[in-house]
Formats: sequence, C-alpha cells, structure tokens
Amino acid sequence: MTVCQLYATRQSPPAGEIRLKASAYMGPRDEAIFVDHHCPPRTAIAFRFADHLPPTSKAAQFDRALTGDVMDVSLRAFDAEVIGTYTAASATSPRGLFYVDHVDWFRKQTPQQSR
Repeated sequence: MTVCQLYATRQSPPAGEIRLKASAYMGPRDEAIFVDHHCPPRTAIAFRFADHLPPTSKAAQFDRALTGDVMDVSLRAFDAEVIGTYTAASATSPRGLFYVDHVDWFRKQTPQQSR
C-alpha cells in the first residue's frame, strides 16, 4: 500500500497489518510522518513505533535512528519499508496514526534526497 492510498482511506482504513514503503521524517519537536513524493502536497501519515519492541529488532533500531540525539535539532529523513496497523483519522488526529511493529529495511536519506 502507498501513503497516497492509505491517506485516501484514512476515514475507514483496511483492517489488519499494512505494508508501507515511504519516506519517514521527524523534526526535533514534530511528530514522525510518512510521506511519498508521488502524492499530492500535504499528504502524510503520522506514525509511532509499537510499544515493547525487542531491543535488537530492526524496528527498535529504526526508532533509535529516527529519534536520534535530543541535542540534534536537524530534520531526520529516512526511506523505509515497514509493517504495522493503522488507526483511522479522527477530529483529534486528522491524519490517523500508523503503529510500526516491524521494519523490513531503512536507510538514511542523503541531503539531496530530503529536500
């Protein structure tokens, strides 16, 4: 599934696990979001990592890489393929929320990619 497809169905998303390939961004004071540069502007899915990830799992490694050092105020940008579940959009969460519980792969974007 793409970010565009998930965003389009955010009011009543598919049930069960969803595989998503996207760019992940997190600023020092912002929520983490998945975007796809093929989607219309402002199309994004907020995400967080599932609770109780095994510390050696790829999901936990991605969580640590994305959150980084608290003193680092730069934008963190990665490409990734993840699996998780999605909670539908609501008045308090207009983008919905994707819970990542498995990561197939992730890689940090180069400065040219994250523009």
